Amino acid sequence: LPSVWPDSFNPVIVVPKACTLTDYTFQGNFNSAQTYEFALMRGLAVTFGSAGDYTLAQIGATQSVSASSGVQYRIGQTGLSQSLAVGDILIPLIRRTTDDSSTYYYPEQVFSLIAEIS
Repeated sequence: LPSVWPDSFNPVIVVPKACTLTDYTFQGNFNSAQTYEFALMRGLAVTFGSAGDYTLAQIGATQSVSASSGVQYRIGQTGLSQSLAVGDILIPLIRRTTDDSSTYYYPEQVFSLIAEIS
């Protein structure tokens, strides 16, 4: 998992209000039977108008699924209590662990989260 998200990359999700993240879920299917891992990373807010990469830390634990092609899966974590500040970024990540070839595999996933506004 990456420990830094370059400031030249799109930050994916920017937290609009201070909140506490309690759950996150990846839902969908895959075009190939593989073992996939899911993780949610958080970067602290940067100062706008100045350069600087985001330092990332993982929220919760890495989730894993041994998936079949074309089957719907729901993977995620509940019971979290992760405080998020305005401007923090969230980076949902998916990787495969069973095939180290350069072949492309496509997840059809929806990412959702539940947070309580502070």
